[in-house]
Amino acid sequence: MLFVEMIEMIASGLAERNLVPLLCGASADASLAAEVKERLRKAAPSAVILEDFLGPEALCGIFSATKLNVHPCLYDAYGMSVVEAAAFGAPSVVNLGGTIGATALLNKGEDSGLDEGQPGCFETDLMRLNKAELGATVLSYLDSAERLKQVARVARDRALGWSEAAAGKAVYDELAQLVEHTQ
Repeated sequence: MLFVEMIEMIASGLAERNLVPLLCGASADASLAAEVKERLRKAAPSAVILEDFLGPEALCGIFSATKLNVHPCLYDAYGMSVVEAAAFGAPSVVNLGGTIGATALLNKGEDSGLDEGQPGCFETDLMRLNKAELGATVLSYLDSAERLKQVARVARDRALGWSEAAAGKAVYDELAQLVEHTQ
């Protein structure tokens, strides 16, 4: 609902920028899903709504064309779709404060071996901003082409930088630290 409320605030701004909102994902609550889709269609008639499972090819097509991914969850243990978007160079707007687990990799660079100084996603206070403020914030991200490109690059580098070798090194480093503390 947060996503559609934001789109209701900025639909005309998105249209001016020739951007089309896309909603994808399943819902456990059929009546809520129906309301969200109805409001989205009313706010942005050109919006695309996908309800089917999206495999790698579909995700590639979507995220390769995505300028900014909005992950409206207030809490998500990891947020795999945020990392999937990042892998294709689509930065995400997520709730701030570490409530979306993927920010440990994308914004802090933890375990990536990459520079921790640059953000790989836009952390925004989704709980405290009213819908108009949230919409204005999202439009400001979209209007800052250089910043958007920089965050997208960092996001992609960090998402693709995590490999089996990196995971093995992280486990090794953790075990070495434990051994050191027990001696």
